[in-house]
Amino acid sequence: MSMSKNYRKALIASLFFFGSGLTVIAQTPEKPHGETSQRLIDPFQVMAIINGESLTAGQLDDWSKIIHPEQDATVEQKRLQTLRLLINLRAFTDAALSEKLDETQEFEKRMELMRESTLQQLYIDRKIMTPVADTELKARYEKEMINRPKELEIRARHILLKTEKEANALIQQLTSGDDFEKLAREKSTDGSASLGGDLGYFTKGQMIKSFEDVAFSLKIGEYSTAPVETPFGWHIIKVEDMRQKEPPTFNEAKSYIQNLILRQRYNDLQKNVLAKIKVSYPDDAIAKAMEQDLSGEEEIEEINELEEE
Repeated sequence: MSMSKNYRKALIASLFFFGSGLTVIAQTPEKPHGETSQRLIDPFQVMAIINGESLTAGQLDDWSKIIHPEQDATVEQKRLQTLRLLINLRAFTDAALSEKLDETQEFEKRMELMRESTLQQLYIDRKIMTPVADTELKARYEKEMINRPKELEIRARHILLKTEKEANALIQQLTSGDDFEKLAREKSTDGSASLGGDLGYFTKGQMIKSFEDVAFSLKIGEYSTAPVETPFGWHIIKVEDMRQKEPPTFNEAKSYIQNLILRQRYNDLQKNVLAKIKVSYPDDAIAKAMEQDLSGEEEIEEINELEEE
């Protein structure tokens, strides 16, 4: 999910289901099985009549751009999903109006907060949601790769057994010269048994600590001479290879780098707007607490994490 989707999620949630906790409109629908042909439809063609009011294809498209700005779906799929959403929304709106909820103080309060939230999102979109040029992306990519710490990764096999006694018995067989891969295929209770216990390459932090500590203490070709306990059972570990993890290519990291740039834009924009607002606190304790909160304001989460190789 891109950074722009993250901001627009908040906008759509505030527009349609403010405070309800529903997130259905931000979800991407399942892709259909097989190809779906797209029909050319006149924007003025009426797609539905809801309580006597016509809704055209063009109006659905306008709503779809707000609700599903970057969704991976055909125009027809977006229209249908948007239509379902609007029908559902209208049904609930009519029910609320029938009980005169629009005349309550709670409604007025929520509308005011919704107005400010919408203005915030529109302002953010206008100021920072401009395309990031490839030159800027490549410059940031080079900077990130230069500062990227070297990281060791190992390729290991393991044999998972239910008891320590079973694990010790297999270690004796390995000491006697039995083949590790063959024993893994025959004895391991893990899903990797069919691969001879091969776990592929992994770095520190990807495995349970007790497993990881032993794995990274071994040299190439060595296996653990004592069973390693984890919540899954008892393991015997063998290291097959070690290498420095290769950094991702520009194309692999492009989405991640774009998020870094957009996040930086947001942080700079936030600092700028906060510097202009005039706020005072009669209570010194509140002033101190707010000063700490603002100085330690959390940055927006990165949605697209750099995928592991």
